[in-house]
Amino acid sequence: MAEIYLVRHGQPQWSQGELSCEEPGLTPLGAEHAKGAGQALGRVGFTHFFASPLRRAQETAHFIAPHVGLEPQPIPWWREYQAKPMDQRPLEEVQEYFRLWQATALAQRQAGPPGGESLQELVTRVQSGLESLLLSLGFKYEWDGPWRKWSEPSPEIKILLVGHTFASAMGAGYLLNLEPNPLLGEQLRLGWGAYNRVTTFPLGGGLIWRLREVDSRSHLGGLPNDL
Repeated sequence: MAEIYLVRHGQPQWSQGELSCEEPGLTPLGAEHAKGAGQALGRVGFTHFFASPLRRAQETAHFIAPHVGLEPQPIPWWREYQAKPMDQRPLEEVQEYFRLWQATALAQRQAGPPGGESLQELVTRVQSGLESLLLSLGFKYEWDGPWRKWSEPSPEIKILLVGHTFASAMGAGYLLNLEPNPLLGEQLRLGWGAYNRVTTFPLGGGLIWRLREVDSRSHLGGLPNDL
């Protein structure tokens, strides 16, 4: 049985004084999220470790690496949903931008945050990247009607992907044969340092991917967290 763990970074430091920070590192609390994730994931026995190139994901991966015994390989397509560039902008302006985006009607969310990526751009980037990664590791699939039926390499592969909640949701959606939609990022939302776990499962003469854990955060010991 192959396994993929989709882990979100710890809490990021989005501001410097009264100005926003576009490429934040972790707060002290975020470092605790990352350490908690590392302690829990050290028991899994990963064969491959990848991370988004963004600073908050790289710092999280740095805390996890000693526990899993692997160094993370950066994968650029695993970065988060791209909003409008907002570096060094007043916090009130940034907060209003995201407040308006959060309030956008569901039917209009396909366009993505104003000035940023569309949903389709995010889906194409993440899902094509994940497919290419799995094929490079020896996974194969064939179509059985509208669904992918997978085969997996031997010996067993266990993959750790450290990144972001919206990118992770679109990656999980690809594996689970879910139609991409603007609600998926919230339906599969991850807390800081939390993870979704997806495994292979035999069905129909091949394998499908099955969601086994959602927003798992018991390893964080009650640390303050995202919704």
